[in-house]
Amino acid sequence: MRRSSFLLVCFLAMGFCAAKAHGQIVVDLTNKRGVGAPCVGIGPAAPVALKCAKICEDAGFLRNGDVGYSGLTIATDGADDGKVTAVAAGSPAAQAGIVAGDAIVAVNSTPVKPTPGTIAKWKLFGAKGQDVQVTTKRGGNSTELKIARAQAPPPPNLPKGNMLLQIRPDIDYEGQMVPCMGAGPLGAIALSECDSKFKKFGFIKVSDLGTTGIAVDAAAADKALVSAVDAGSPAATAGVQVGDEISEIDGKPLTWSLGEATNEALFAKTGTTLKLTVQHEGAEKALDLTLTAKPKN
Repeated sequence: MRRSSFLLVCFLAMGFCAAKAHGQIVVDLTNKRGVGAPCVGIGPAAPVALKCAKICEDAGFLRNGDVGYSGLTIATDGADDGKVTAVAAGSPAAQAGIVAGDAIVAVNSTPVKPTPGTIAKWKLFGAKGQDVQVTTKRGGNSTELKIARAQAPPPPNLPKGNMLLQIRPDIDYEGQMVPCMGAGPLGAIALSECDSKFKKFGFIKVSDLGTTGIAVDAAAADKALVSAVDAGSPAATAGVQVGDEISEIDGKPLTWSLGEATNEALFAKTGTTLKLTVQHEGAEKALDLTLTAKPKN
């Protein structure tokens, strides 16, 4: 009886715990920031794990067995942030000619370094009702504003459940979704546990999605410029205008770890060939890197 109860809770948590049982399907996934989203289905509900996995894959996750391996170790902070610190012997990176001390500056012709607008979009993201501190520049003058996020409209094409299964997606600033799922009398507990698990990775419930009303030009390479302000939005009420520059959010400049950004840019399926621009001893060179399956220890 105790074992059956445990399996039931595992099913209701839909992939956020696992147990050995007959008729169980487990699909382990991860996204480019290393966020894991294991999907589990047990017994008659086992195929639901595949539905969970499909939703995650549509949102940018990969099954763990499909994640490509480069053999690179890249520093994510300090003076070496963004530089290759180690290359595994015999790895795809070693075969491509990458050596310690190199820095990858572009992948498939896209610069690795995020634009200030991209960083601003990330930091402006959050739940409705929460305040965000925004420092803007206009005509040489800086202004500090406190903006409370309003309710944002739901994104299109949300996954839907049915009479037996609840699906309540969590979402991050890039629109990646994880399908929190629950069923039966413990469904609400399962959904709550799922929300708690992914909150620390920057995900929030879609129903809690907030907006400042600010759109930022993500293409501008040197500054975060406001490209649009929704009429009647919190930002419009605060006085934000198109053309303003965002210099700080929550008291911090718009910075990002180059190493983390590089690792995200290299996230792709096994067999994918990435065209890299690598800075080596002050000069840039073009290399092809074909990802393989990670060797088993």
